[in-house]
Amino acid sequence: MKQIYIVGAGGAAKEIFLLIKEINFANQVYDFKGFIDVKPQKFLSIGNVKHEVYNELDFLKKCNEVSIVFGLGDVDRLKKIVETYRLKENFAFPNIIHPSVYIDDSFSLGMGNVISAQCVLTVDTSLSSFNYINRGVHLGHDCIIGSYNVINPCAVISGGVNIGDENLIGTNSTVLQYLKIGTKNKIGAGAVVTKDVQNNGRLIGVPAKKITQ
Repeated sequence: MKQIYIVGAGGAAKEIFLLIKEINFANQVYDFKGFIDVKPQKFLSIGNVKHEVYNELDFLKKCNEVSIVFGLGDVDRLKKIVETYRLKENFAFPNIIHPSVYIDDSFSLGMGNVISAQCVLTVDTSLSSFNYINRGVHLGHDCIIGSYNVINPCAVISGGVNIGDENLIGTNSTVLQYLKIGTKNKIGAGAVVTKDVQNNGRLIGVPAKKITQ
């Protein structure tokens, strides 16, 4: 079994702990060792079990040759934190994929991605690296997804959509077919994107419109 640690100690980290647990129910793959965080807390309780939380600075100095998964839903911090860990040559960044997810042979995948339960990924779709694809997300045919994106539960990305890096796609939102989403955008929950989106935008509503605040 591979020793694995989760970076983060909040809600997203707890969700990924559950994902690892469900993977191990199907096939014993990972030996979960604990959480890593910058905040000084000794334990993270999940149910009635306390799990150790390691101080990030100490962990980075001492630990090698383990697997790391990022339990972070904050796209504003995700890339910077990932880059800190990638400086360590002996860390592995496996793709953490729920057993219920069907992966077609035509699907292309980088590293460090999290793909949660009940996701649907169809034909000729690609993910680069360090994306967090939450529960029930649908990715249509010929989608191209960059890196460091967070796609929240039950979002629907229609066929042929091209998404750049560091975007947040909100819960139950929809991106219509063959659109392009640039970099560092935030699309609100329930929004329906009907036009291309450039960079650094905040969009809400049906149809989705850019807001400034």
